[in-house]
Amino acid sequence: MVKKVIIIAGPTASGKSALAIAVAKEFSGVIINADSMQIYRQMSILTARPSTEEMAQVEHRLYGILNADDPCSVGRWINLAIEEIQLAWDAGKLPLIVGG
Repeated sequence: MVKKVIIIAGPTASGKSALAIAVAKEFSGVIINADSMQIYRQMSILTARPSTEEMAQVEHRLYGILNADDPCSVGRWINLAIEEIQLAWDAGKLPLIVGG
């Protein structure tokens, strides 16, 4: 069986979150954050993180999981993302990597 991942990328305020939510609803997906700043708890307003209402519609992962003083490198994010992708597959869900 081929395991799939969808990547949705683009600039801030281009509609990535709305598209990701629609795709996740249609295909039983899990949205996984790929924005370098949205991983930080304190950066929700400055980064146009999905609203509480949007995040309640489908599963979202790796949003606001670190404090701003906890550095996150690409290597660290890759490890976190791989874990979330595997968890989505294990749950029979489609991982959607979303960021800009």
